[in-house]
Amino acid sequence: MLLKVNLDFYKEKQEKLKNVEKDIIEIIKKNNKEEYEKIIENDKRLEVLKALSIIRENIINWYPFELNANILEVNANFGEITEELCIKANNVISIEKSKYKAEAIKKRLAEIENLEIIVGKINNIELNQKFDYICINGLEEQEESLKEYVIFAKRFLKDDGIILFTCNNRFGVETWNCNSPENTEKKINMSKK
Repeated sequence: MLLKVNLDFYKEKQEKLKNVEKDIIEIIKKNNKEEYEKIIENDKRLEVLKALSIIRENIINWYPFELNANILEVNANFGEITEELCIKANNVISIEKSKYKAEAIKKRLAEIENLEIIVGKINNIELNQKFDYICINGLEEQEESLKEYVIFAKRFLKDDGIILFTCNNRFGVETWNCNSPENTEKKINMSKK
């Protein structure tokens, strides 16, 4: 299976991307993965580091996934951990709500064969399979969205499946480098509890 971008669930609308997100998309379009480290050296924005650094794979590379697993990745963003999931799994379906970010992932991971990217919001997406693992990335960190994501995940998780969260937490890079988003009073930092 070749890498595929599925737009069946995408609702065409004007997407609002931040300037730094537009910059990251352009970097991915114009450069190979081998050039990312050099770009990171010259571009000191935390968002660029988080989107392009190979170190981001450490978020998930330690986890002992079962062989031949099927993984659903929710909120793929720029594909920071998607390649690592594809290495560890038989099949990966990644959901990304931004068509532009999905196209960037397609360019970034063009050589990956066991990946399908579905573009759309989770409340619009229907899948016809259950997954061994569901990896939910970067929650908006509001209690309502956490509940919405868990309800979504439970619909598509096998009975013995596992949900993994990769999100900002009190031990994360944003906390330790004192570069947290300005509007933190409405957000919660996740913890193991």
